[in-house]
Amino acid sequence: MYNIPKFYQLPHMTTEQATSIMKDHAEDGQLITGMLEFQAIWKEHIDIRQDKLDVSFFMTKYFYESNAFNLLYEGLSTLFVGTDYPGLQDNTEDFINFLEKKIETLVL
Repeated sequence: MYNIPKFYQLPHMTTEQATSIMKDHAEDGQLITGMLEFQAIWKEHIDIRQDKLDVSFFMTKYFYESNAFNLLYEGLSTLFVGTDYPGLQDNTEDFINFLEKKIETLVL
């Protein structure tokens, strides 16, 4: 999840809005792909800026996406409380990898 400064928080964003925003980031139009691609944008920002705590530049450009990601991440993580995945709130990338594997088992 992203630590969004209060100025950039959108507490009234709906799940439908968040889903649409994340799907727009995916070449294939899939929600999880969009979340992964947005995560890649964040990693690129960190690699360039070298300061994870300085989020002001990132938020000016991606505050809608950051809010959408957080809303969806929070909702999706509650689906796996009590499962074999520990520490859902600790590592976003691990959670998304875990989620992808769960989805693959459901699809197959």
